[in-house]
Amino acid sequence: MRYGSGGRQPIFQAAQKTRLAAGDAHATPKACWLAGNGVASRKVMRRQCLEEVELIKIPDEMRLAVDNALGDGAPCILATASPDGSPGVGLRGSMMVFSDDCLAYWERSKRAGLAHVESNPHVVAMYRNPQTRKAWKFFGRAKIYRASEVREKVMARVVPRELERDPERTRYAVIVEVDRIELMNGEVLQSRG
Repeated sequence: MRYGSGGRQPIFQAAQKTRLAAGDAHATPKACWLAGNGVASRKVMRRQCLEEVELIKIPDEMRLAVDNALGDGAPCILATASPDGSPGVGLRGSMMVFSDDCLAYWERSKRAGLAHVESNPHVVAMYRNPQTRKAWKFFGRAKIYRASEVREKVMARVVPRELERDPERTRYAVIVEVDRIELMNGEVLQSRG
């Protein structure tokens, strides 16, 4: 699914039809066209042209690749930064697609990566498999779950090799809400806006 300037127009038209059918008088063709071409504010676009336009939906191809990354010998890499900009990078063998617009991983180390996420939630997860020649960057905001139903759901899906490294199950789940997906050359495949 690609969203370029030409690719959004059918989505806006569908959004407008849905809004008009629901009796929304604000879903004018001009408002939707303006929002789709970056003329209107993001608030106008959200209000007048349905939020589906701004949603991320991680495709099945990416889901399969990320979920099997460790087994395929291509674990994901997570880049973080402290509030002062000091970078951090590390492998995340437990990285998975948690939902249509979220990644998740099991944070075992409790080191710099965790401290960075606590103070600066902006992260980039990178998937790259040289065998399949597939590579993507997932930009988003991370949130740590120390004790919750979300933590239990993530833990239930963590690959056994990673979970075995936390025998007491004392570590944390981290959910990354994806805001943008790019190819390695920087081409944006999907974006929340």
